[in-house]
Amino acid sequence: MSAVRAQDCTVFDRVRLLAGWVGAGRAVTARAVLRPADVPQAADALGIGVPMRIRSAAELPELHAPWTAALALGVIRIREGRATRGFDAELDERDWLVALAAVAGDLLDDEEGDDATRICRRTLHELDDGAPACRFDPALLDLLHDFGAIDEEARLTSLGTVAAEHLMPYHAVDLVPAHRICLLRITLRYVRPSCWRKILVPATFTLGYVHQIVQVAMSWDEDAPHVFTVGRRQFDATGHDDISIGEAFTVARRTVVYDFGAEYRHEITLERVEEAVPGQQYPYCVASASPCDLDDVNRELAWLTPKPELEINLGVALRRSG
Repeated sequence: MSAVRAQDCTVFDRVRLLAGWVGAGRAVTARAVLRPADVPQAADALGIGVPMRIRSAAELPELHAPWTAALALGVIRIREGRATRGFDAELDERDWLVALAAVAGDLLDDEEGDDATRICRRTLHELDDGAPACRFDPALLDLLHDFGAIDEEARLTSLGTVAAEHLMPYHAVDLVPAHRICLLRITLRYVRPSCWRKILVPATFTLGYVHQIVQVAMSWDEDAPHVFTVGRRQFDATGHDDISIGEAFTVARRTVVYDFGAEYRHEITLERVEEAVPGQQYPYCVASASPCDLDDVNRELAWLTPKPELEINLGVALRRSG
């Protein structure tokens, strides 16, 4: 079994290089990743290659893994749509375990972290027992190798033994403090012209209340069931008051999906977080584009008259008071 220090693993080397490149600030997308235009420069700083075409920084594992690790450890921080360098403390074995759990959770689409941790530990134990590497997900093996948990022959290192016994779930850190105001962009998908509303909403409001806001903003009439998709979890009318906006959006997740009926899908994106304005009533619609569709018949025609922001704000206020 080879001895490997956490500080020397490939991912941590890239975390340090990435933090240095980010420096005083780099713009990020609504999904809290680097803009595609900045990916080649970031990749060059890390010494990795980039495909000719890339739609999102998340599509490049060699970049996305250290990015996710850096966010989980606070080495890079995101605020108001910009990433900045965080603390410069020496990373240790405990940080290594946190980073591995966070990146594995992202790779396996498990924001709660329990399944990802279980899969990682089981994989390491089975490899240690002599199971052939071909039995396992190649992407997960690449991840474990980049973290120094396994060597080129898929044999456990000293770090791999530590992870097999001590890896714990990493839960995504909430992005929005309770006292802040969220600017949400509610977009009706798959329609032309583009139809969206931008509404300021307190972070403490539940998804149940966001449901009411969408109904008013989009002029729906609540005649169909709805469901929110937050990562791998779903919340319908029986559970949408169990989670707040501040809990739904995290560093890694800036968009949740709201399905109304069988046909109407909305993306709700957190565009920014700001301080509350004294005397301002919330929620408050600040912008809109294009009328929404009423039904299948006039999907292409859309509405004859768009719903003004003032009318939206009045409708939400009336529904809230009722």
